[in-house]
Amino acid sequence: MSTGGSVTPAPARRGRRPALLAWTAALAVGFGLVFGLGRPVERTEDALAAAYSPKPPVTRDAALASAETIVRTEYPTFVTGTRTVELRQDFGLERWVVVYTLPDQAAGVRLSFGVGDGKVSVSTFP
Repeated sequence: MSTGGSVTPAPARRGRRPALLAWTAALAVGFGLVFGLGRPVERTEDALAAAYSPKPPVTRDAALASAETIVRTEYPTFVTGTRTVELRQDFGLERWVVVYTLPDQAAGVRLSFGVGDGKVSVSTFP
């Protein structure tokens, strides 16, 4: 039973294709931005915790990096001070000693890093 009219096919979902392409492009750009920006900025608490627990054996560079983080976050007045670094041996144990001083104020902060155990001790002087 024919009604006598011709049947026209429905549109072939032409409206979905540009939307799908736009969505794919947006996802690609978004992932590109995420990967391009790199890893997230480390939180201060995480950086400080890492500075207080360097992995033994502690090298000079590791001791300096830890000292800079500790001084920058906990003792910011000494950041511009004079820094000295030396390897000491006390009671048969090696340790890196980093001292930041403010000569005009006769004040400073002393950081000690055990080479073999990674133990960190910090003290200030007037």
